Amino acid sequence: MLLLLVQIVGFEVVEVIVDVQNCLQRLQEYNTSLQQYNSKLQSELNQTNEIFKNVEKEKVVVLENLSSLRGHCTSLQDQLTTTKETNNETMKLKEVLESEIGCLRLDLQQVRDERERLLPQVQNLLAEVSKYKDWTGKLATGFQGHCVNNIYWKSISTP
Repeated sequence: MLLLLVQIVGFEVVEVIVDVQNCLQRLQEYNTSLQQYNSKLQSELNQTNEIFKNVEKEKVVVLENLSSLRGHCTSLQDQLTTTKETNNETMKLKEVLESEIGCLRLDLQQVRDERERLLPQVQNLLAEVSKYKDWTGKLATGFQGHCVNNIYWKSISTP
C-alpha cells in the first residue's frame, strides 16, 4: 500500500512537475512575446519621438513665418491706410479742379460770346480806320500839293 501510495504520489508529483514545466514554458513564451512587443513599442516610441521633433521644428518655422506674415500684414495695412488717405486727398483735389475747370469753361464761353458780340464792331471800326487812312492819305496828298503850290507861287511872286 505504501508502494501504491508512493507510486500514486510519485505519479502526481510527475504530473505536477510536468504541469509546472508546461507552465514555465508558457511563461517563457509569454515573456518572449512581451519582450518582442516591448521592442516593437520602443521602436514605435522612437519613431514617434522623431516625428514629434520634426513637428516641433516645423512648428518653429510656421511660427516664424506667421510672425513675418503678421509684420507684412501690418505693413500692408499701413500702406492701405496711407493709400486711402492719399486717394481721399486726390479725390478732394479732383473735385476742386473739376470746379475750377467748370469756372474756366464758363469764363471761356463768356470770352467767346464777348468776342462774337464785339467782332462786328471791330470789323466796322477797321473799315472806318481804313476809310480814315484813305481820306487822310488823300488829304495829305492834297495838302502836300497845296504846300508845293504855295511855295511855287511864293517863289514866283517874290522878285
